[in-house]
Amino acid sequence: MTENHRTDGSTGHNTAGDALRVDVLHDDCVGAGQCVLSAPEVFDQDNDGIVVLLREGLDGLGHADREGVEEAVRLCPSGALRLLARTAPANAAD
Repeated sequence: MTENHRTDGSTGHNTAGDALRVDVLHDDCVGAGQCVLSAPEVFDQDNDGIVVLLREGLDGLGHADREGVEEAVRLCPSGALRLLARTAPANAAD
């Protein structure tokens, strides 16, 4: 089941880094806290230790902070974190 939640986090060569967003599968989070240690500007934990996303997009983050997010995705023991392409809303063309 977790294979669908894994990502290799290989966004370092993505020239459209601002078009990436973090996706959190809260039900899969085990509260290990690796995300908070890797990228505290993006992740926090609630009182139960479950991940809290402080910001969805990577736009405005410096290179080191983006690397921290990528590391958090790679290190997440439950695979609860994913980096996905940010898609435009369906009504964006209107």
